[in-house]
Amino acid sequence: LQLMGGKTNLQNALAIFIHLRTQATGGIPDTPCDDKDIELTLGRHLQLTGGSANLQAALAIFTRLHLRETQYEADTPCSDGETKLAVAGRLAAMADGRSTMLSAFVQRHQRTTPSTSATVSVTFTS
Repeated sequence: LQLMGGKTNLQNALAIFIHLRTQATGGIPDTPCDDKDIELTLGRHLQLTGGSANLQAALAIFTRLHLRETQYEADTPCSDGETKLAVAGRLAAMADGRSTMLSAFVQRHQRTTPSTSATVSVTFTS
């Protein structure tokens, strides 16, 4: 549905992701679940859909995942690459020329992340 695009397909995909999340919480709606994959997928979908409320909700999901990964220690880098990329991507999208927040995030995690052969590139467009 996401690949097909269109407002109706994106809304249907969101309904599916919310249903999966609600099932994972034992039927409690609007509650974060313990399944990282469901939470990342929902956050990425909200980010893809766009709109201020969706983007804020995506950031909240990614931040919650980051905090859970770091045992709720604020200002502590997490070791999960998917979560780090999700947070960094959301911050990059919010930057609008305010690259200092993203730069600080990247610098903090470069010091704590083992070197890999992967390269991450962030491009700001207006």
